[in-house]
Amino acid sequence: MEKAKGDVETLRGFVGRDQDLRAVPRFSLYEVMLYRTNLYTHSHRVAALTRAINPLAAAVFGASYDSRKAELMAYVHDDAELVFGDIQAGNKSRMTTAQLQRVKETEMQAIKTITQRFPESVEDYSYRQLLEEAAQHSSLEAQVVCYADKYDALGEALHEVYAGNHHFTTNVVNEYGRIPTPPEYYADYFQTFGTKFPRMQPLLAAPFAMFEPVSRKDYSLVTKQGELHSRESLTLPTGDHHYDNWRAIIVNDTNDEVQSAL
Repeated sequence: MEKAKGDVETLRGFVGRDQDLRAVPRFSLYEVMLYRTNLYTHSHRVAALTRAINPLAAAVFGASYDSRKAELMAYVHDDAELVFGDIQAGNKSRMTTAQLQRVKETEMQAIKTITQRFPESVEDYSYRQLLEEAAQHSSLEAQVVCYADKYDALGEALHEVYAGNHHFTTNVVNEYGRIPTPPEYYADYFQTFGTKFPRMQPLLAAPFAMFEPVSRKDYSLVTKQGELHSRESLTLPTGDHHYDNWRAIIVNDTNDEVQSAL
């Protein structure tokens, strides 16, 4: 299989980065994850999802949108987490304004630290600027990457649900309170995405599979019928539009390592 567009070659000079990304697991709220992902697989999936959005974004936004910048930003958007770890979205949803501000300050400091370790540029783009824009959602490209980032998280969660992992449909209770399950959280998140990022509204209004409404339903019923995935089952439709769409993009436009994690 050919490497996916913009694959590892772009970041060849970032010595040790891929290895370190593989060492940071995602969804640490859940002790049981049948297909545990890490920052390496996640960043490649987000890049693939960003590539899926890019042609439409370029058509809607014109010269004000840089598709290559968005793709590269997708690859590096979580690099600061090599310094401060993966802060769970579910926890953030229950944090106070002051707690969220401290998380943001920690993230910005981590960007300063990580950019001292790696080269200043990714192709013709400032590495630090890519990270800062992604963290602050301050550009159209960053907002597209944010959408792709959350879409991948939804896909990761549904991958567990359809494999029968009931933990992903069970609310965790911790120091922040009762945490929404991932399917609950992302259904609500996408419902308000256009309000949070008004500049994205013309893009979200365009007919496109990834922008269709994300339904909120009782996925606990799905887990009861779930089975571990196989090479054959990954090709069979589940009837869940967003999960099937996510899975198809990952299978068709990521490298062998990322696909093998499914």
